[in-house]
Amino acid sequence: MLPYVLRYFTTPILLFSGFLLTACGGGGGGGSSSGGGTTTGQFSLSTSSLNFIAATPAVTASSQSITGTVSGSLSGTLYILVSVSGNAVASVSNFTVNPTTSSGMAYVSPANARVLGEGTHTATITVRACLNDSTCATGELSGSPKTINVTYQVGSSVTQETVMPHVVKSGTSGEVVIRGHNFITDNINNVKFNSTDASSINVISETEIHATYPALTAGNYTLQLSNASGPAAFSGNLVAIDPPAFTASTVAYSTASPHVLKLVYDAERQALLLAVSYFNGINFNTASRQTNEILRYQFSNGSLVSMSSATVPLLQGMDLSPDGSRLIVIADRKVLQLDPSTLAELASTDMDALVSSSQYLKDVTVMNDGNALITSGYAGSGNTPVYIYPISQASLSATTLSFPYNGSLAGSANGSYATIIQGIISPAQPVSDYTASTGVLAQTSINANQVQCTNSYMDGCVYPAVAPTGSVFAIIDYSWTVSIYNRAYTLLGKLPVASKTVAFNSDGTSIYALDGNTLRKYDLTAATDTNNNFPEVGTGTAISSPGSDPVRMILSADGGTLLMAGKGQIVIQPAP
Repeated sequence: MLPYVLRYFTTPILLFSGFLLTACGGGGGGGSSSGGGTTTGQFSLSTSSLNFIAATPAVTASSQSITGTVSGSLSGTLYILVSVSGNAVASVSNFTVNPTTSSGMAYVSPANARVLGEGTHTATITVRACLNDSTCATGELSGSPKTINVTYQVGSSVTQETVMPHVVKSGTSGEVVIRGHNFITDNINNVKFNSTDASSINVISETEIHATYPALTAGNYTLQLSNASGPAAFSGNLVAIDPPAFTASTVAYSTASPHVLKLVYDAERQALLLAVSYFNGINFNTASRQTNEILRYQFSNGSLVSMSSATVPLLQGMDLSPDGSRLIVIADRKVLQLDPSTLAELASTDMDALVSSSQYLKDVTVMNDGNALITSGYAGSGNTPVYIYPISQASLSATTLSFPYNGSLAGSANGSYATIIQGIISPAQPVSDYTASTGVLAQTSINANQVQCTNSYMDGCVYPAVAPTGSVFAIIDYSWTVSIYNRAYTLLGKLPVASKTVAFNSDGTSIYALDGNTLRKYDLTAATDTNNNFPEVGTGTAISSPGSDPVRMILSADGGTLLMAGKGQIVIQPAP
């Protein structure tokens, strides 16, 4: 038998050219095809199953080889057709032929684990061999078709045990998301907050439980998970707080006109943290950004008692860890972990080996699987990836999802969901999201450009917003239109005002929008009008001006206070 080459197609069908064979030995037997070749021959594959394993969605499994062999006597043009169904396989390579053994080897590449998410995924590879017919409609070699059943097991994205939200309002029942491992295997059927039973629990998966806590008095609560045999090992706690008595007030800065990058409210310690920059209008002037700092304002029952700061050169963003014990801070090419009380450095990971000199880490939000999601951008043009940073491991890994311009993030208070929108580009690119329950990072069906977010002024990006429960999210696009979507990416409605900063209430049933120096509230449970706008609740509340853009606004953990900061001052306003 003479050498042959194998080719493949994947769904949708693509046909490759056939290859001419000449009969071996005595010319072989069997019938002849329409091309005049003989069809006696046997086709076989080295395996009928493949199994891929990825320990977490952050690590895609390696490719595996398969071998196809043709035996017997045949002549004519040989066609090998390969199709793939199912989501577990990304591609099958061309077969490389060994003329000595009359066999060809191909490589099966599994799909990206971060796109698939945790769980078991499958696919079927079908390989067909035939002579003189590029469609194999008139017959196939004996043994054809062959199928390979593919199984791809992707492990959990959970890198540490968490309870989110970490801080809740005392005296009010609510729900927390508990993340860990082996919840179904261990038959977890009860959750206690100290000695108080959860009102209800719902075991979602091996790694996720939703538990409803009853009205709790202020204090720290250790979560105890158990089954019929007794307690199960778990580390995680909840903090219930009495709502601070904030009144409408303002706080002046000690330095002139800081550029506010991010606001974080540490409800456990009653502290407001600002990440600020002092760049001179071009974001990548590193001389002006060496003095970037974190400003920390300590409150006691709603009153300011002290202010402290820490310089973080090239500071870009920050967020609290799931248990509130660390402040995760990003600079251009560095991730820091700071003490949220003292701002002292606890850990530092230099990313120069992974992040190029023209690239910077842009924005960060923390998820309930123990990972921080970090976007990036270029000082110039080009696509840059979204990164995953497991907080307990203090490492950074790039995902396959990237943006032509830097992306901004918003995550839910329970750490279940985050949305990512990129800067201005034509045409508008898909909004992306991260679902912590599966570890899936993917593009959505929504296309949008975020406002005021370019490579020169990217610190002025207008952020999206996500409800504390992760049920709905808001996007402010290039026309300043605020659009509200559910998790199925269905547009629920819009706001009738152009706003540069918004924040959802505690359960996502209403949204606050800053309209100039007026704070407005909109009912998201009411029907929209003929322009698809949600109705306003009341007529708005006049507030002191936070100053010029960018203005950031967040809601306190108890849902009672809106905290705003612009270049002029900090504004504290009880939620209408």
